[in-house]
Amino acid sequence: MAGHVSKASDVYAFGVLLFEIVTGRRAYAGVPIPLLPHEVAVRGLRPEWPEGLAPECEPIRKLAAACWAQEPQSRYV
Repeated sequence: MAGHVSKASDVYAFGVLLFEIVTGRRAYAGVPIPLLPHEVAVRGLRPEWPEGLAPECEPIRKLAAACWAQEPQSRYV
């Protein structure tokens, strides 16, 4: 459900946190805060992983991507 706090939204946030920890970057830097919910929920915007990420980070990248799946029921809950 869009805009509601749920296990799925917590899992999504965890995936974004993983991205920020691994990359040291803000997940949605440059996206105006008022537009962020629309860009994420409607347009499917997700953080872009940098090129040259260490191979050891691949499992974390996959976990983060699974956490921010577009359909909430597809996320780890």
